[in-house]
Amino acid sequence: MHEIVHTRIRCGYRRVHILLKREGRAIGKNLVYRLYREEGLALRGKRPRRRKMAVHRKPRHRPKQLNEACSLDFIHSATARSFGP
Repeated sequence: MHEIVHTRIRCGYRRVHILLKREGRAIGKNLVYRLYREEGLALRGKRPRRRKMAVHRKPRHRPKQLNEACSLDFIHSATARSFGP
């Protein structure tokens, strides 16, 4: 297993299991996984990419007085047209 991993750097335990089966060794995938982890051969996880929009986002404006913030009510205007005279 060490030979396979050292010749193929980006090889995970699933690929190692397939290559061991091709060599004629009858070994279960759970055993390969356990040995792979115990030997410290596990691949490093990729770092998550940060979204670019979060960097450019501006802080929300907080109203300082009453009636300083406005909002629209789309539901009211839609229902007023359909049920109104």
